[in-house]
Amino acid sequence: MAEDPTEQGAEAAGQELHQNPDPSLAEPYIEAAGRALSDSDWKGAEEAFAQGLTIAPRDPRLHGGLALIAIQEQDWERAIAHGRQAVALGAGGAEVHNNLGWALEQSGRGDQALAAYSTAFRSDPSRPEPIHHLLRLGLVPGSEDEPAASVVELETLLRLDLYRSLATQ
Repeated sequence: MAEDPTEQGAEAAGQELHQNPDPSLAEPYIEAAGRALSDSDWKGAEEAFAQGLTIAPRDPRLHGGLALIAIQEQDWERAIAHGRQAVALGAGGAEVHNNLGWALEQSGRGDQALAAYSTAFRSDPSRPEPIHHLLRLGLVPGSEDEPAASVVELETLLRLDLYRSLATQ
């Protein structure tokens, strides 16, 4: 018995979507999650992100959102899993890597956390969060040749970071 051509077309379209996700499919869920987060409704945001994954399972923004929810709940393993999935699916922004670094650090994986914070810094050197974490852990961002920073260097960089953030407000 031959397959129904509409089923073949739907299956092919589903495979195409799975390989090349249409970002617009996730938009309503991301917007709903954003509204929930603005109302401090973490559970509602989690539900919206999770529903979005049923429609667009390869959208890195949905995984990044679920990683953020897991961080808020201090569920480090789930945060790491969603953070890594977001990165694997192409989310290369500083926020995703910084959040992944935080979850890794909280779960006791310091070396992996430093790598994630360094990636966050390289993706956007103007973001203060990865700079703060790297300095706090004793690594001067951008000085790959001399990773162990002196206390004086760290204090100076922290002051410069503070001055820069005050100047841009």
